Amino acid sequence: MGEVIGYGEDSLTYWALTQGLDEVLKKLSIKTKDALEKKDITTILYRPSLGRGRGCYGEFDAILVAKEKKKVYLIESKWWRSKEITTRYGERVELRDAQYKRHNILERSIKKKSPDTSPSKSLLKENLEKMLEYTGKGDIAVENVILLFWRRKDGDGKDKSWTVNLKSNKDKKLVNFHVIEIDWMGEDFFTLGHY
Repeated sequence: MGEVIGYGEDSLTYWALTQGLDEVLKKLSIKTKDALEKKDITTILYRPSLGRGRGCYGEFDAILVAKEKKKVYLIESKWWRSKEITTRYGERVELRDAQYKRHNILERSIKKKSPDTSPSKSLLKENLEKMLEYTGKGDIAVENVILLFWRRKDGDGKDKSWTVNLKSNKDKKLVNFHVIEIDWMGEDFFTLGHY
């Protein structure tokens, strides 16, 4: 039997959605004050794209959809090796402009029930339309989440108080983002599964 080995944020996200979902939902419930269980999550989109290149906004790491609760969780993942995490001047996660914009675009699209983008015919618009089929439209609450895979130092058992800022404007605090810490005690390279 062979092993599928993962490394980095994408693999950690996949692990969290397949093997660590209970922990993610428990911590998400505390931060967002929603009682969430696996049965509440009707769809998980892994790495859905809003396109690459000029005029595009890259990929979410994941989207969790809880249709009965009329909630959508838009997820960016970061890990302890990310240059966008700093503890030098307080615990801070920095988002690139494109990451912040894709959250805004999908949230606005959900609220207005149609893709919030131009031109009218583009891969970005097509992908937004497809995402809206999964997330639903209209009266749906949207939560922006940073899934932070963190290695605790010995004796450090408490979640930190993270601030989320725009990388291009460190003074702009993004208060509409919840940071969910996931303790990772594994190695940098780890088993995702077997074949």
